[in-house]
Amino acid sequence: MRTDWKEAARLFFSDRAEHVVEAPSLEDLCWIAGRDPRLWRDSSLFEEMIESILSQLEVSKAHRLLEVGCAGGFLARGLAPRCREYVGVDVAAPTLEVARRLGLPNATFLCEDATALRLSDASFDRVVSYDVFTNFADFAVAEAVVREIWRVLRPGGRAMVGSIPDVEKTQEAAARAAALGEELTKLYGPLPPARARIVRVPFWRRLGGRVSSRVEPQISCYAFSASQFEKLGAFLGAATRILPIHPRNPYFGCRFNVVYEKPS
Repeated sequence: MRTDWKEAARLFFSDRAEHVVEAPSLEDLCWIAGRDPRLWRDSSLFEEMIESILSQLEVSKAHRLLEVGCAGGFLARGLAPRCREYVGVDVAAPTLEVARRLGLPNATFLCEDATALRLSDASFDRVVSYDVFTNFADFAVAEAVVREIWRVLRPGGRAMVGSIPDVEKTQEAAARAAALGEELTKLYGPLPPARARIVRVPFWRRLGGRVSSRVEPQISCYAFSASQFEKLGAFLGAATRILPIHPRNPYFGCRFNVVYEKPS
């Protein structure tokens, strides 16, 4: 297993975000997050995903909501208007600059390491981290993030770790991904061409030094089992539910949501 996956993922999202210099379009936000923009041309799919998250978390306008791994604000567009205060955190600082240009009036975006949040204990009514744990190559990291989410969650609050690939459905998910790509190409044509990558002079080169290798920006899709999150929830003392993602998601049945509820 690669040991540099954390930095590779951070660079992936950072490099993409640095291409977006104005108020981001939906295609921009998909580009930053590594999503296929052709799928999200159907606005009803986005709305159903947001409604599913809000319903399973039971979010209201009275709640203070934290999103862990917000990237450029793809979900923030739908979540922030539905709560009292929204806070989005991400480890890739350039993505947050894009998110701020969305102009969401009740939203704050902070650069944070999700395994060591600089946020107060019990300060949020609801917490969500959706399509984020796919980037974690090690369940120890996933556990550390859940522990931080649990720490900042208020008594009686709910947290969702969402859209987690089921390790038992890896082959089925791969087949669906291939079929989805073919279907989208028939409907909308091939993916838009990749944007020219920004050429930067690495810091070590500016100093006249040399290194043997450089971490390349890239992401992978890692899978976990529901039982891992259930065991963690039991250890934390959480009421834990394993729930489905919304039915129109192409990976319905191959991914799951975990909802933790903190005792009052």
